[in-house]
Amino acid sequence: MKHLLIITCCVVFLFAERIEITSDELKAYETKKEIHFIGDANASQKKRWIHGDHIVVYLNKDNRAKMYVAKGHVTFRVEHNGFLYIGRADTIRYTPLTSVYILQGNAEVEDVKNKRTLKGSRIVIDTRTGQAILESGRNKNKKNKPVKLIFETDTTH
Repeated sequence: MKHLLIITCCVVFLFAERIEITSDELKAYETKKEIHFIGDANASQKKRWIHGDHIVVYLNKDNRAKMYVAKGHVTFRVEHNGFLYIGRADTIRYTPLTSVYILQGNAEVEDVKNKRTLKGSRIVIDTRTGQAILESGRNKNKKNKPVKLIFETDTTH
């Protein structure tokens, strides 16, 4: 039977709000300033959450979170400044100081407010401005894969 480790960390997102991270296992590395949440890892804070196989919290010299990296079957929901993003990727990197999410590998994001879906190898989302940047990767033949934007149009005219 899996033992679920529930921990409320002293790590913080922007605005010094508390974040709760749960996982099957926890490994902390004081000298590297890293905390690894391994197995069914879920980080949540108010209206945002990230779930993946493994979440690493990187700490600064004051033991405050400077970056979160979620790996393996990552799904997420972020609501911030009137924007709502829901999606998935192989890896998601979040930097609290800049409020920027970087999704890599099979990245897909639904921008609920603007009714559009973004797909690409790498997507960068700035939750403060609502700006999204899509990048394609290269396939086996070293050719660029396409990025994709799907959106609804108003056909009531």
